[in-house]
Amino acid sequence: MLLWLQEQYGDWTHRCAHPKDPTKSAAAPTCELAQSVQIKRSGKLVNVISLAVSRAEDKANKVKWALVAVTPLDVHLPSKFGVAVGKATVAAVPYRNCNRFGCWTVVLLDATIIGQFKAQNEAAALFRTLDGKTVRIVFSLKGFTKGFRALANGKLPDQT
Repeated sequence: MLLWLQEQYGDWTHRCAHPKDPTKSAAAPTCELAQSVQIKRSGKLVNVISLAVSRAEDKANKVKWALVAVTPLDVHLPSKFGVAVGKATVAAVPYRNCNRFGCWTVVLLDATIIGQFKAQNEAAALFRTLDGKTVRIVFSLKGFTKGFRALANGKLPDQT
Protein backbone atom coordinates (compact mmCIF):
# COMPACT_ATOMS: atom_id res chain seq x y z
CA MET A 1 0.00 0.00 0.00
CA LEU A 2 1.31 3.44 -0.94
CA LEU A 3 0.96 6.66 0.96
CA TRP A 4 0.80 9.86 -1.09
CA LEU A 5 2.25 13.05 0.32
CA GLN A 6 2.13 16.40 -1.40
CA GLU A 7 3.11 19.99 -0.83
CA GLN A 8 2.24 23.04 -2.90
CA TYR A 9 4.90 25.42 -4.20
CA GLY A 10 3.11 28.18 -6.09
CA ASP A 11 1.50 26.54 -9.11
CA TRP A 12 3.55 23.33 -8.77
CA THR A 13 2.81 20.32 -6.57
CA HIS A 14 5.68 18.32 -5.08
CA ARG A 15 4.22 14.85 -4.59
CA CYS A 16 5.71 11.59 -3.42
CA ALA A 17 4.44 8.04 -3.18
CA HIS A 18 6.10 5.82 -0.61
CA PRO A 19 5.24 2.62 1.25
CA LYS A 20 2.68 3.19 4.00
CA ASP A 21 4.87 1.12 6.29
CA PRO A 22 8.48 1.82 5.26
CA THR A 23 9.76 -0.86 7.65
CA LYS A 24 8.19 -3.55 5.43
CA SER A 25 9.60 -2.28 2.14
CA ALA A 26 13.02 -1.28 0.88
CA ALA A 27 11.45 0.82 -1.88
CA ALA A 28 12.47 4.47 -1.87
CA PRO A 29 9.82 7.14 -2.30
CA THR A 30 9.01 8.13 -5.87
CA CYS A 31 8.67 11.89 -6.18
CA GLU A 32 7.84 14.44 -8.87
CA LEU A 33 7.03 18.10 -9.32
CA ALA A 34 3.76 18.40 -11.24
CA GLN A 35 1.29 20.83 -12.74
CA SER A 36 -1.92 20.39 -14.73
CA VAL A 37 -3.11 23.18 -17.00
CA GLN A 38 -6.88 23.35 -17.23
CA ILE A 39 -9.42 25.33 -19.22
CA LYS A 40 -13.17 25.70 -18.83
CA ARG A 41 -15.13 23.88 -21.51
CA SER A 42 -18.91 23.73 -21.30
CA GLY A 43 -18.74 24.91 -17.70
CA LYS A 44 -16.36 22.14 -16.60
CA LEU A 45 -12.61 22.25 -15.97
CA VAL A 46 -10.77 20.08 -18.48
CA ASN A 47 -7.08 19.15 -18.38
CA VAL A 48 -5.30 20.48 -21.46
CA ILE A 49 -1.84 19.30 -20.53
CA SER A 50 -0.21 17.59 -17.56
CA LEU A 51 3.45 18.14 -16.71
CA ALA A 52 5.71 16.31 -14.27
CA VAL A 53 9.42 16.75 -13.55
CA SER A 54 11.20 13.72 -12.10
CA ARG A 55 14.58 12.05 -12.07
CA ALA A 56 15.65 10.88 -15.53
CA GLU A 57 16.93 7.48 -16.47
CA ASP A 58 19.49 8.75 -18.94
CA LYS A 59 21.79 5.90 -19.93
CA ALA A 60 24.43 8.38 -21.11
CA ASN A 61 24.24 10.04 -17.67
CA LYS A 62 24.23 13.51 -19.26
CA VAL A 63 21.03 14.75 -17.60
CA LYS A 64 19.45 14.00 -14.25
CA TRP A 65 15.93 15.32 -14.85
CA ALA A 66 13.07 14.85 -17.28
CA LEU A 67 9.81 16.63 -17.97
CA VAL A 68 7.01 14.21 -18.85
CA ALA A 69 4.13 15.89 -20.67
CA VAL A 70 0.74 14.40 -21.49
CA THR A 71 -1.15 16.18 -24.25
CA PRO A 72 -4.67 15.62 -25.63
CA LEU A 73 -5.20 12.72 -28.02
CA ASP A 74 -5.83 14.88 -31.09
CA VAL A 75 -2.17 15.82 -31.64
CA HIS A 76 -0.37 15.41 -34.94
CA LEU A 77 2.12 12.69 -34.01
CA PRO A 78 4.69 13.30 -36.80
CA SER A 79 5.08 16.85 -35.44
CA LYS A 80 7.23 17.28 -32.38
CA PHE A 81 6.23 18.47 -28.93
CA GLY A 82 8.01 21.67 -27.97
CA VAL A 83 8.80 23.66 -24.86
CA ALA A 84 9.42 27.39 -25.14
CA VAL A 85 10.80 29.78 -22.55
CA GLY A 86 10.46 33.39 -23.54
CA LYS A 87 10.59 33.56 -27.33
CA ALA A 88 12.97 30.62 -27.73
CA THR A 89 12.02 26.98 -28.14
CA VAL A 90 14.32 25.15 -25.73
CA ALA A 91 13.27 21.60 -26.65
CA ALA A 92 11.47 19.77 -29.47
CA VAL A 93 10.99 16.04 -29.01
CA PRO A 94 8.97 13.26 -30.65
CA TYR A 95 5.97 11.69 -28.96
CA ARG A 96 6.65 8.48 -27.07
CA ASN A 97 3.22 6.86 -27.08
CA CYS A 98 -0.50 7.53 -26.74
CA ASN A 99 -3.06 5.80 -24.57
CA ARG A 100 -6.53 6.61 -23.29
CA PHE A 101 -5.10 9.40 -21.10
CA GLY A 102 -3.38 11.28 -23.93
CA CYS A 103 -0.11 11.38 -25.83
CA TRP A 104 3.12 11.18 -23.83
CA THR A 105 6.45 12.81 -24.45
CA VAL A 106 9.65 13.05 -22.44
CA VAL A 107 11.85 16.14 -22.50
CA LEU A 108 15.28 15.66 -20.96
CA LEU A 109 16.06 18.70 -18.82
CA ASP A 110 19.66 19.84 -18.74
CA ALA A 111 21.02 22.51 -16.40
CA THR A 112 20.39 25.23 -19.01
CA ILE A 113 16.65 24.48 -19.35
CA ILE A 114 16.23 24.12 -15.58
CA GLY A 115 18.00 27.48 -15.16
CA GLN A 116 15.62 29.07 -17.67
CA PHE A 117 12.62 27.62 -15.81
CA LYS A 118 13.96 29.07 -12.55
CA ALA A 119 14.53 32.51 -14.10
CA GLN A 120 11.08 32.96 -15.69
CA ASN A 121 7.46 33.20 -14.53
CA GLU A 122 6.01 31.16 -17.37
CA ALA A 123 6.85 28.86 -20.26
CA ALA A 124 4.80 27.25 -23.01
CA ALA A 125 4.09 23.81 -24.39
CA LEU A 126 3.78 23.68 -28.18
CA PHE A 127 2.04 21.04 -30.24
CA ARG A 128 0.12 20.69 -33.48
CA THR A 129 -3.40 19.28 -33.66
CA LEU A 130 -4.67 16.90 -36.33
CA ASP A 131 -6.26 19.79 -38.22
CA GLY A 132 -2.83 21.45 -38.55
CA LYS A 133 -3.27 24.19 -35.95
CA THR A 134 -0.32 24.99 -33.71
CA VAL A 135 -1.35 25.18 -30.07
CA ARG A 136 0.62 27.13 -27.48
CA ILE A 137 -0.33 26.28 -23.89
CA VAL A 138 1.23 28.67 -21.39
CA PHE A 139 2.10 27.15 -18.02
CA SER A 140 3.22 28.86 -14.86
CA LEU A 141 6.70 28.59 -13.42
CA LYS A 142 5.67 30.26 -10.16
CA GLY A 143 6.94 28.06 -7.34
CA PHE A 144 9.13 25.98 -9.67
CA THR A 145 12.41 27.04 -8.06
CA LYS A 146 11.37 26.16 -4.48
CA GLY A 147 9.57 23.00 -5.57
CA PHE A 148 12.51 21.84 -7.67
CA ARG A 149 14.88 22.48 -4.77
CA ALA A 150 12.73 20.24 -2.52
CA LEU A 151 12.58 17.55 -5.23
CA ALA A 152 16.32 17.68 -5.96
CA ASN A 153 17.22 17.54 -2.27
CA GLY A 154 15.04 14.46 -1.73
CA LYS A 155 12.79 16.29 0.73
CA LEU A 156 9.49 14.54 1.40
CA PRO A 157 6.40 16.72 1.63
CA ASP A 158 5.08 17.27 5.14
CA GLN A 159 2.62 14.64 6.41
CA THR A 160 -0.26 16.98 7.21
